[in-house]
Amino acid sequence: MIFKYYNFSSLPISKEQLRDYMERMDRANGNSRDQNVSRAAIVDLESNLWMDRTLRFKIDNAVPQQTKTLIHRAMRHWQENTCLKFIQASTHTQDYVKFVNRYNGCFSTHVGREGGIQYINLPFDCNHLGIVIHEIGHALGFWHEQSRPDRDRYVRVNLNNTSPLNWFNFLKMRDSVVDHQGSHYDYGSIMHYHLNSFSKPGCTGSDCITLSISNTSEYVRQGSPLVGWWQNLSDQDILQTNRFYSCPCRSRNEGIYGNLTIFLRHGSNLFNPHNTDPSVFPTAYVTVTAVDCNGLKTVRNSQTIQNKVNPRWDEWLVMGVRTWQFFRIRVWDQQITPSSQSLTMSQTFTVSSTPKMREKNCHNSDCTNFVVFDHEVVPSANFRKGSSILHKRTYVTCLLLNLLDTLVLH
Repeated sequence: MIFKYYNFSSLPISKEQLRDYMERMDRANGNSRDQNVSRAAIVDLESNLWMDRTLRFKIDNAVPQQTKTLIHRAMRHWQENTCLKFIQASTHTQDYVKFVNRYNGCFSTHVGREGGIQYINLPFDCNHLGIVIHEIGHALGFWHEQSRPDRDRYVRVNLNNTSPLNWFNFLKMRDSVVDHQGSHYDYGSIMHYHLNSFSKPGCTGSDCITLSISNTSEYVRQGSPLVGWWQNLSDQDILQTNRFYSCPCRSRNEGIYGNLTIFLRHGSNLFNPHNTDPSVFPTAYVTVTAVDCNGLKTVRNSQTIQNKVNPRWDEWLVMGVRTWQFFRIRVWDQQITPSSQSLTMSQTFTVSSTPKMREKNCHNSDCTNFVVFDHEVVPSANFRKGSSILHKRTYVTCLLLNLLDTLVLH
């Protein structure tokens, strides 16, 4: 059992550096304190992935052998459960993680690949396998589990029980920053804080609880795991990693064969959270990225709808005949540049063998901002008979919608 406690007050940083860090966190979440700050500091959800699913690393000579052994065990744990690889960086490698033990506190300096050298700091009191697995998770691109956009359904943050200097550790990220890859909230995640992380020194009892479980039924359904007592990757950690990095299927039983088709219906309240001018309506389009069992991606873009908060596409996006794993729907706004800011929401869905009608790609946990679509895997034999199937299904769908509209109006 491992209890992870961060003590950022012991880090060798000034108040100015801390403020700069908090502002960078704000900008990543679309809440810039300074509107003149360049938005180029924000990256989209895939630009910080490690190339070829491979993290290259170096271990500082000053790191003791015991810590080096744990680092290699943690990397092996990631490698055995996902498609990721870990390779020693050469003298010519430009982007890599360097493991050091120079400072107080266990931390990764970046979330995902940022370019150049980035660091994971592991002093002696971080010599626990779960902690090392956790910090590598940050370097691979994962925020904390309780930073998910839907976290308020599952936990309650008690800011009164932590110092204001630590409030930034409990930020809730936007959908345009965090895509949970279609997995449910995971109390047992290697990336979840302990329930009294960052509690005030000298606290007792309930005053030490910074995170409270608010969804007891879901917590019990998951087997009442010990939250934040890190030992290994959970099943959901593995699922998220394999989807985030578009890993190939691990068995022949995975995936659905056929022609994946998406019928994009309409959007509702698609205001761009990065837009500071509420009078500017979004110019929205949708990208569907589908991943097959070989880990290969197919991308289709919808038409662009000009200056509408509630756009209607009624458009088919045909992905092709493959054995499909999952697909990702992302909504963009051409009014906002650069592209990192034009991404307004992202969500991942498992490909189903049965048609799924009127699914929602939501902007937040209340689902007040969303895109509605259908998805189906059409057997390739039927699809080759001609495109009349698509036209027929479109006609039936539109007829049904018209009938529903009539019933509502009258």
